[in-house]
Amino acid sequence: MSDPHLLDLIAAHLKTPRERLRFACVNRACRQAVDQPRFWRDIKWQDVGGCEPGRAFSYPEAARMGNRLSALLRQVGRHVERLHLAGCPWLQATGLEDIARCQRLVHLDVSGCSLYSVDLLGPLARSCPSLRSLVARGCARIGEPAIIQGLWDAPEECGLQLEHLDLQGVLFPQDRVDTGGEDLGRAVARLAGPRLASLRLGWLGEASSPEPYQGDLGPVMELLGRSGEHLRLLDLAGCCSLPGCERALPSALARLSSLTALNLSNWVGGFALARGLRLCPATALTHLNLRGVDCVTDPDLAPLLSASPRLAAANLGCCRRLTDATLRALAAAAAGALTALDLCYASGMTSQGVLFASSAFPRLREFGFSGFAGLGDADVEAIATRLPGLRMIGIGGIPRLTDAALVCLATRLGPSLESIYASDLPNVGPAGLAALLGPSGPSPGPGGLAFRGCPRLRRLAVERCPRLGPQDLAAVRHLQWAFDGDMLDSEVVAAVNPYLAPPDVQG
Repeated sequence: MSDPHLLDLIAAHLKTPRERLRFACVNRACRQAVDQPRFWRDIKWQDVGGCEPGRAFSYPEAARMGNRLSALLRQVGRHVERLHLAGCPWLQATGLEDIARCQRLVHLDVSGCSLYSVDLLGPLARSCPSLRSLVARGCARIGEPAIIQGLWDAPEECGLQLEHLDLQGVLFPQDRVDTGGEDLGRAVARLAGPRLASLRLGWLGEASSPEPYQGDLGPVMELLGRSGEHLRLLDLAGCCSLPGCERALPSALARLSSLTALNLSNWVGGFALARGLRLCPATALTHLNLRGVDCVTDPDLAPLLSASPRLAAANLGCCRRLTDATLRALAAAAAGALTALDLCYASGMTSQGVLFASSAFPRLREFGFSGFAGLGDADVEAIATRLPGLRMIGIGGIPRLTDAALVCLATRLGPSLESIYASDLPNVGPAGLAALLGPSGPSPGPGGLAFRGCPRLRRLAVERCPRLGPQDLAAVRHLQWAFDGDMLDSEVVAAVNPYLAPPDVQG
């Protein structure tokens, strides 16, 4: 068994790393057949094992799985280019001790590994000079003082040239305790290169109930200024702007001419952001999220909107100082491009503005207008008639709505609706809910109107509707709504960071 062509054919048909490693144990010729970069460019945690859904790993079990990954990296780390560990349930204290062997590594994704508590950034800075993409969102502990010290101890010349960096949900407790701390800024400066294309910092969203990041983002602003025309995605959701950031923010935004996605939801700070948005020269923006930003007014946003004819998604929910004038400016710039618009609880806007938006943006597939108390059942019917292709609609917190509004959604939009936010509706009861869920067969609804419900419905929120009893709520428990409106969609991020595509798509 020494014919190299035959061995190459056998090696190519082996499906998993474990099969290839067992084959390598046969003899030297077999080992040479599988010791080729093409077999080891992409490693996923599932290749190691432990894929049982819902399984919780004890510390000893997690350590054993981590040791398997370490052994794999010791043997083939020199070939590994992309390491996909997102959501790994057993990555805790072992597994990446031999990451230094992966000197060809260009992408590392450890997002969701919240239990990992070992120095990661230091070894990457010292030993992985080819790394271009690091996704560590939700790895809360790698920013703790004792753990991140490895990065500070690395020689100054040891730094990465990352093009894509995601540290959302990574806690820097030393910054929060000593207000004005710069550890996050220092870390980003050591990791990111001058051609940074995407940067995500801050929290993981309102639904995770975090505290906003409190440290000084001044060093980050300086980095953004240097990245300039290369930066295409900036996500600083849930960040606070302290004095150092306030001074540098306008000039940083004034350099970002290539932005396609900007998320500043729940930004807390002064009016530097408003000045920066006026100066932002982006002309290719497709996604804008300013949910909960109180400092921005219509004139602040108008220049950016007028320069964004390709804007496809805008979240202006809870923006108290924006008025219907912003809707008119948005319509003038991107009426034919906008497919998602969130105006929920934007108290500076009016019900007339919501109705205007339903006419001005005929391509809308997602439309949230919760909290507009002036709307009624007839208005919901008008909106549903104008936008027959809606997949998501938000109508919560509108006290005048009755079961008739939900019946209208089921009859007008039933075939397309996938998500409905209908919480805080005091006059909606079981009949309206039944219209959305639909009977097993054709059945007349109120007024003799036939409806089949919403067969594609995947998310439904009907909390705090007093006319719905426990039995009604139990019937829709499988349609739980997990709020994510303050975050960018994963598809938007993957469009900027090509390393996030599945390995078979990357090639």
